[in-house]
Amino acid sequence: MKTLFTFFAATFLITTLHAKIVYLNNELEEPIISENLYTNWSDAYAAVSKGDTIYVAGSNFGYGDIELDKTVYIYGPGYFLDENLNTQVNKKIAKFSWIYLNNGAEGTHIQGLTMMNRTSEIIIRNNVDDIIIEGCYIPKIQ
Repeated sequence: MKTLFTFFAATFLITTLHAKIVYLNNELEEPIISENLYTNWSDAYAAVSKGDTIYVAGSNFGYGDIELDKTVYIYGPGYFLDENLNTQVNKKIAKFSWIYLNNGAEGTHIQGLTMMNRTSEIIIRNNVDDIIIEGCYIPKIQ
């Protein structure tokens, strides 16, 4: 039993050590010096594998639509940042138009993003489950 526990603990440790962290900031100009820093969503998403993390910087520009077909963790700065003075140095939000969750996106965690306008939506396709969406601002559709 002790050997089995050690095996599972070592397996968990090895798999979590390989998780990659990528940063997305569309206000930066090319060329980027860091290999894990991207200026557009498609390049950042292409650079991650299942279980990796994307940190999205607040920006004056929207990031557009995103489509997910693998498990990723996406963290933005949050919303109402100018009302909560002690939360962030940069008071810009990370704005997205539409978020599509497709097969393979099971287990995805999305936090701190802002949907751009009242027509923006998060679409879950093909009964994708085990999705966590928290701390995001989604305007009320009228």
